[in-house]
Amino acid sequence: MRVPGSIFRILSRSLKPTDYIITGIDGKQWTVEPRQKTETEAKVPIDQFPEVRAIVSKYGGWGKVPTFSNAKMNDWLKLCAAEVNMKLVPAQRIYPELSVKHGRTSFCDYCLNELGLSRESILTMMGRISAAELDRYVRSDERAVIAAFKISEAALAS
Repeated sequence: MRVPGSIFRILSRSLKPTDYIITGIDGKQWTVEPRQKTETEAKVPIDQFPEVRAIVSKYGGWGKVPTFSNAKMNDWLKLCAAEVNMKLVPAQRIYPELSVKHGRTSFCDYCLNELGLSRESILTMMGRISAAELDRYVRSDERAVIAAFKISEAALAS
């Protein structure tokens, strides 16, 4: 499964100026940006999301990637949802009140349930401090159990 397109909005908060691009202890590029509300840093390993690299290449570099305020992005998401829904039958329509929060939820769900990342890793990428804050966005489901067993089996095999 590919990363949902909405995660780019989450990552784009860290892509504004190139000042937020650092070399991590693993020698690879990371985005590190303090959240406005808490000053807690959101830390995301760029190389783990090749879709981000493709988007950055499309715009010609980190400094040229357009960013929007959450309010403006929410307006655009609602407009896109309305456009898509006009072409679908009622049973197939997407949620018309899309928002940036849905992007955060999709990102957390993908990381926890598809990739099998730990809650602590997701907290770090989201710039959150407590697990209660993460519970607003995501809950584990059977996909997380399957991912955990795959990781466990790979560790046992090596």
